[in-house]
Amino acid sequence: MKPYGLNSAQDGAFIEELYRVYAPLMFSAAYEFDVTRTQAEDIVSQSLLKLMQNVSTLRRLKGGALSAYVHTCARRCAMDYVSREALRSRREREAARLMRLPDTQASSLDSDTRHVLDAINRLPPREKACLVQRALSGRSCEEIAISTGLSTATVRRYISRARKRLKKLLKMDGEGGRP
Repeated sequence: MKPYGLNSAQDGAFIEELYRVYAPLMFSAAYEFDVTRTQAEDIVSQSLLKLMQNVSTLRRLKGGALSAYVHTCARRCAMDYVSREALRSRREREAARLMRLPDTQASSLDSDTRHVLDAINRLPPREKACLVQRALSGRSCEEIAISTGLSTATVRRYISRARKRLKKLLKMDGEGGRP
């Protein structure tokens, strides 16, 4: 079996003809979701991949039924794309919100708190994001994984590294040597 459910050169030719005839319809379905040209191209590509997986079904459809099938496939791919982008955007905003720590120069903070916040701010961004969400927001590793788009194992690894690095930074600062 060839990739994407295409069993023969005839299937490939059928999909090429399908694209030639229905590309404007697929782009139209994508543009209904107020996307850019590049995003629309991605959506049409995803639609074609889905259609390739169902080439035997497509061959049985004629006229309006085929047109409706292609349009529905493109609309669903567009909806999935827009949903994924919205989720990614929410994750990025949430991570940015959690990354904002109090100003280390604020006069209301005692010197120890300022010292710890300054050390946290020197951590690599992903480690810092995971550590802040875990330690300051009380989130579980699973919740952090969902909000960052990382695996749970990766979140645990970043938290562990951040704690080790933070301990080292605080120890170095205490000895008078800042890296």
